[in-house]
Amino acid sequence: MHIDIHDEIDRKALEAMEAAMAIIFEGGLNRAQADALLGVLQTGFNGITTANLDYGSLLTELSVSVAGTPDWQCVFSRVYRSPAGTLHRLVISNCTLKFAQIGEKSGSDYELEFAVPSEAFRMANHKHNELLKAGYRIGRRQS
Repeated sequence: MHIDIHDEIDRKALEAMEAAMAIIFEGGLNRAQADALLGVLQTGFNGITTANLDYGSLLTELSVSVAGTPDWQCVFSRVYRSPAGTLHRLVISNCTLKFAQIGEKSGSDYELEFAVPSEAFRMANHKHNELLKAGYRIGRRQS
């Protein structure tokens, strides 16, 4: 089996950028944190180009896109993998707790508003314990 190293670099780089953008645009980071994350990616991919992609240009475009979004505040974001393998994200943004399947809507998606962030954290802790008891694992990797 022949693996083209440039294709593999492109695949991994795009995967990293997609994951970063999902976190950023779902409210997982505030603008300063998003800029810092994109800066780290830009440093990591600085000068690397393949026949298909120029990472510096892609990341510059993403930075411009992030700069054009309204500022937001997020306190917490965590990804869970269900026993069936689907990915879900639990996010606390301001006083809102959101639990949703990544990529598509599901019947288990919901959003709750609280008066203060501490109530959202309490509910997130409760949900975290429920998910672990139901066999969910923290993170994207399969075990």
